[in-house]
Amino acid sequence: MTRNKWVPMVPLLAVILPFVSGCATVKETGRRQLMLVTPGQEQSLGAQAYQKILSKAKRSTDTRMTAVPKARPPEFLSTHPLEKQRIELLEKEMPVAMEAYNAAQERYGLGERW
Repeated sequence: MTRNKWVPMVPLLAVILPFVSGCATVKETGRRQLMLVTPGQEQSLGAQAYQKILSKAKRSTDTRMTAVPKARPPEFLSTHPLEKQRIELLEKEMPVAMEAYNAAQERYGLGERW
């Protein structure tokens, strides 16, 4: 009688066990997740897919579109300022930043005074 009591649990265990054993901790986040493929298998599948795309895709013959741009876009269109301009901006804003930093140290006890 006791044996028959556990028989309905067998299918449930057969479903749950692979999920529990397939869980692994992701080293970057420290979280546990279900790993259906190993990182090595994932890289191998990615490389295979990339080779498949390369074999099917036609390379562009338009030299204007494939040429490396020689000029930078105008600064107002760029998300990255030029090195010289970035340094000038930092030097200009540094007194304001240091004032806020020192005020935080006095007000909240954070950091050390410069």
